[in-house]
Amino acid sequence: MTDYTREDIETQLAEEIRPSFINANLSGLDLSGFDFSGIDLSGTRFNETNLENANFTDANLENAELKNARLSGINFTSANLTGIDFSKARLEGIQFANADLGKANLSEAHLGEANLTNTRLMAANLIRANLERADLRGAQLGEADFTGANLNNANLSRADLTRAKLSGAKLIEADLGRSNFKNADLGKADFTDSKLNVCYYYEANLREAILVRSEMKGTNLSGADLTDAKLTRADMTGADLTDAKVRNADMRRVKLSGA
Repeated sequence: MTDYTREDIETQLAEEIRPSFINANLSGLDLSGFDFSGIDLSGTRFNETNLENANFTDANLENAELKNARLSGINFTSANLTGIDFSKARLEGIQFANADLGKANLSEAHLGEANLTNTRLMAANLIRANLERADLRGAQLGEADFTGANLNNANLSRADLTRAKLSGAKLIEADLGRSNFKNADLGKADFTDSKLNVCYYYEANLREAILVRSEMKGTNLSGADLTDAKLTRADMTGADLTDAKVRNADMRRVKLSGA
């Protein structure tokens, strides 16, 4: 692994041909505001590095290390971040649009108000992550683990959550319209006052889920397990409940016109 100074990096970035820093050691440096767009940084160490306001658009950071790095104002748009470890990282408001975070570790990360539109997070670890007010529109979240995560007021419209795990997650007042939850585990998740219109919940686990006052117009719940779920005052107008399990579900004052 090659060690670099700040001056080394400045010199190489100034050259006409963009450099690569594969498996480089850039730990402990002040690289705030640097432009790493389009550069191969796979396997590079940024541990305890100041990366505030740095630009990593289209950069390759696969398996890079950023332990205790300062990341405020950073731009990861369209970056390759597969397998990266962001556990417990402060990533509030960070730009991740169109980035690839497949199999990344984001457990207990702070992602409030982060831009994750069209991001790929397949099989990522987001256990107990804070994604309050995050924008995940169109995100690919298949098999991602959101167990115990905070997604209150988040926007997940048109997201793909096939086989995702959201057991015990909080999605209060979230927008999940037209999202795909096929075979997802949503047991004990809290969807109070959320928008779930035209969603696809085929054979999803919603046991003991809280769906109080949620909007579920035109939603497909065929084969879903709603055992012991709380659906009080939910709007399920036009919903498909074919073969759904609703044993002991609380359906007081639920709107079922056309269901």
